[in-house]
Amino acid sequence: MSVRRIQNFFEEKRKEWYSDDTDLWDEVVYDHEDVAIHNKEERRKYVKECLGQMRDASDTIDELMGEYSTVTGYLADIEEFERLPDSELKHLREVCRGVDNLTEEQEDYENRECRMSDDEYYNIKAREDEVEEGINKIDEAENHRVLIKKDLKRLDNEKSAYRYRQRELMNEQANLKGMVYIVLGALGVCFAILFFLQFGLKFDAKIGFLVAAIAGAAALVFAFVRYNNGSRELSGINRGLNRLIQLKNTVKIRYVNNTALLDYLYVKYKVKDSKQLRAMWDRYKEEKEERLRYNRTKAELDGTKKNLARELSKYNLKYPERWLNQTKAIIDSREMVEVRHELISRRHALRKQIDYNKEIAANAKDEVMDIARNYPEYASEIKELIEGYEKI
Repeated sequence: MSVRRIQNFFEEKRKEWYSDDTDLWDEVVYDHEDVAIHNKEERRKYVKECLGQMRDASDTIDELMGEYSTVTGYLADIEEFERLPDSELKHLREVCRGVDNLTEEQEDYENRECRMSDDEYYNIKAREDEVEEGINKIDEAENHRVLIKKDLKRLDNEKSAYRYRQRELMNEQANLKGMVYIVLGALGVCFAILFFLQFGLKFDAKIGFLVAAIAGAAALVFAFVRYNNGSRELSGINRGLNRLIQLKNTVKIRYVNNTALLDYLYVKYKVKDSKQLRAMWDRYKEEKEERLRYNRTKAELDGTKKNLARELSKYNLKYPERWLNQTKAIIDSREMVEVRHELISRRHALRKQIDYNKEIAANAKDEVMDIARNYPEYASEIKELIEGYEKI
């Protein structure tokens, strides 16, 4: 085998051992076969990990359901608008046009510096009470994502290092076994020669017997000690790999939830990152201040909006106050279609995240129940752990 072929072989192995596992970070693995179930500490730790994942998933679902209910309420409002008779919808649109026209008149002042488009302005305005919180949430989530990726990368590197050392030890132990056979064979040959010299040729081979025995014993003791040390280290590596799997499962769940949260917030605010949203928010505040400063028809606009609020209160709307700043959607059915599409996208993102966490909770529960079924002698202990988890 040429030197280049040897180099290529080790390069391929290096790529295989240190391959990027980021595509698998959203996959949670439950496998108690590698866990020392009969070890009380390991068993309780593993069950508590599963119960903790169930609790985290449940908390995430509770948080998501509130937002999901709100988005569903917005969609119900759109359906309520669509059910209005033509005459009532026409009247409502006239009121909305009054609000819309006065708003445009208010914003149409001389030498105005255009800091942001109407789409950006109304997008922020519709969520004005949420934007600062949204900026903080995105900032926190983005910073958390960096930390999570570092943790996952570190765990991947640790796992690769463990695997590499595991292969080294297994090869070393195989070599030690071979060494023992070679030493035993060499001792056999050596003793045969010495016996021939001693008894066949009448040479004094006592020193040879002594040297051979000492050398053989030293080699065997060396191999035995190295083999035992390697076995202990292999056992420690296996425990370390099991620990890494548990840690990685927990971090994977955080990674998926964090990614889903960021995707949802980006869709919600129509931005790519917190920096863009913060810039939009700063421009919005300046723009709003100027528009209010040059607002020559504020009283009339307020009165018209109150009229619109009264009109909206006549209908079975979940969130009538939202539509005070969404008059364009009421006036223009195409605009309403875009609002619906955005809300459906948000609800789909929430539903996907809720389903994911439900699956996590169900899989963790199945894992705990599977352990209880397969190891009935620990069922009462597992039941106590579950009861303690339910009291939290």
